[in-house]
Amino acid sequence: FELYPNPSQDYVYLDNSLDAELLQVYSIDGRLIKDYTLVSGVNKLLIDHLPSGSLLISLKGDFGVVTQRMVKL
Repeated sequence: FELYPNPSQDYVYLDNSLDAELLQVYSIDGRLIKDYTLVSGVNKLLIDHLPSGSLLISLKGDFGVVTQRMVKL
């Protein structure tokens, strides 16, 4: 999957090429912060309410779980 722009302040785009059903945002220490339900294709996600710093983005679907780091400004 592709997440851009990264880093970002207000929103990010997620190219959901894996057809994931759920995106979860975690703090670096593993606390769940936010869930997003995804659709196929490109999703625009509002992130202005998330805490600043490094976050972990996990996509979940039939393929399993894929995680990537994101920086929130």
